[in-house]
Amino acid sequence: MPQIVASAEMIQQLATATGVVQIVDEEGRMIGHFAPAQKPRSVPLTPEEIEKRRKELEPIRKHAREHPEQCKSLKEIMANLQRMAGESP
Repeated sequence: MPQIVASAEMIQQLATATGVVQIVDEEGRMIGHFAPAQKPRSVPLTPEEIEKRRKELEPIRKHAREHPEQCKSLKEIMANLQRMAGESP
């Protein structure tokens, strides 16, 4: 997977993220999303935590609904990865 090296300033900003955040340029145009790495949970999520996460994901879902041409299904993504790896889907 290609990597992008974050500046020290961006790292400081991303370190405060407690969930998925949008990354935008200076004009407010969305560049992408960032999801902080999380340790596996040993206890199930509470209903409140589930609802909080649903709300955090809503901007991503809204963008996907408004721009379906920019979205791909898991099946499409896996087929593309297999092609890139030289395998047949």
